[in-house]
Amino acid sequence: PDKLQTALAMCDSQVSIIDEFPPHEWHGPTACADWWKGLLAYNDKSGVTDGNATLGTPQTVDVNEDHAYYVAPMKYTYKQRGKSIKETASFAVALRRTQAGWRITGWAYAKQTLE
Repeated sequence: PDKLQTALAMCDSQVSIIDEFPPHEWHGPTACADWWKGLLAYNDKSGVTDGNATLGTPQTVDVNEDHAYYVAPMKYTYKQRGKSIKETASFAVALRRTQAGWRITGWAYAKQTLE
């Protein structure tokens, strides 16, 4: 829970998220928490356990005053009904600098391969 609260605190007051599981899009002040709840529900329904996501070397980092754009490859490994699965994807994030530090304003996950 502490890690989750830390992660949720990184989200700005208005966030837009696109991801591969339904409903595929979340936005607004509760987008990050709603996405997390949706991920847990999807994983439970789909038999997904032991998820682990790691970012690779950034492909794009663009910082302009109070805004930033970051893209990196991502590996997402998990078990689905006991079978090991590995996804490769691109992960893009938009950020805004606030008085409290950088905050996420949007992110998108795009699966590339599934093994």
